[in-house]
Amino acid sequence: MFGVVNAQDITVFDFDGVTPTLSSWSDTFTSDINPLSDAVNSSANAGKYTHKNIWSNLSTAVSIDPRVYTSFEVSVYTPTSTTGSVVIACFDASDKQLDWYSQPITTAGVWTKYTRNLNFTSNITKVVVGFNFGSDPKGTSDDIAYIDNLVFKKSSNPFLALYAETFYASWSQWGSWTGAPSTQAGKWFGGIDLQTDADANVTIARDWDNHEHKLVIAPADAAVIIPNINVADFDSLKISADMQWPWNKTDSAAFSTATDDQKMPVVEVKVGTGSWVSVPASAISGDWATQVVLLRDENGNPISNVSSISIRLSHTSLVSAAFDNVKILGKVHSVTTSLSSESKDVFSVYPNPATNYIYTQNAQKVTIADLNGRVVKESFNAERVDVSSLAIGAYIIKIKVSNTTKIGKLIKM
Repeated sequence: MFGVVNAQDITVFDFDGVTPTLSSWSDTFTSDINPLSDAVNSSANAGKYTHKNIWSNLSTAVSIDPRVYTSFEVSVYTPTSTTGSVVIACFDASDKQLDWYSQPITTAGVWTKYTRNLNFTSNITKVVVGFNFGSDPKGTSDDIAYIDNLVFKKSSNPFLALYAETFYASWSQWGSWTGAPSTQAGKWFGGIDLQTDADANVTIARDWDNHEHKLVIAPADAAVIIPNINVADFDSLKISADMQWPWNKTDSAAFSTATDDQKMPVVEVKVGTGSWVSVPASAISGDWATQVVLLRDENGNPISNVSSISIRLSHTSLVSAAFDNVKILGKVHSVTTSLSSESKDVFSVYPNPATNYIYTQNAQKVTIADLNGRVVKESFNAERVDVSSLAIGAYIIKIKVSNTTKIGKLIKM
């Protein structure tokens, strides 16, 4: 089942109107009367989840572009359990796990709304819902949770994430891993194989907090390169990354006496086959902090109208540096994210850029042509248009409503 478009957001389920088609071999998730109507969740009905097997959960099919819908929210209520955890996980078309959100329940008898930011760019085709996954059922009310109003929220940020690497290491899920990056070719989370000079080792450390896995680069380690990130059709490029100093005995003394400029990680950008250019970074501390900087070329100008860039990450001059959630953000070249008339968005089309589907409102006809004018797609009286078969690139899109036609550019990712 596809999540429906609700205003600018996508509702996967709310049980007052959107009940998902679920797949499970044991656990159940059914519509029930809301056990407590309050300010967090006043819905008449909610999803009652019953945990019946240690490894069971449920899944539903969706099509959600996380570059456009960059977070989700969900409401949870447990009658008695204060030791359980609710799971919301996202998978792509090849069944690769994109995100696994496990939220412990600390207060029973009240609705609590949880939010999760998404740090990946692959299209979500399946959402998994679970409760007490990995724990034996007790056969009591502790096996029951009400899970409601799972909504993926559309970002208001004009910047889209074109690439994201979270260093989630499926081969080292329960610990750290050190080895040559080439040995994990094809497995890197962002879909681009990491590199080092002479294939020197990299270290992915397990972090027991919201960052889960992080790239750790010690002073003697090789720099890590993310090569050839596709940024065609985008400009105003930025890099966003979470950074910290991962405390260790080896360089703790050096960190305490180092100056701020000695605590600045080395981040560089290269356009195509050009030269590496330093990106200004701030000093790191023992706490995670997100740094976002505009990317500039070797002449100091904002990078624009290029097909690819590469990023190189390294340590500070004296101490180790940790990186997580490295993202490249950009704006579409002179393209708005909707085709809007003067009245109430009757010509709106979203998402733009699009991966699998675009949604329109009140369109009698949608025509998509390549830049040579060749029509590659036509659709009539459809709110959802499948663009998954189109090649990546820019297209001309015409939206017809009544006797009026609007023309704009559509970016296919």
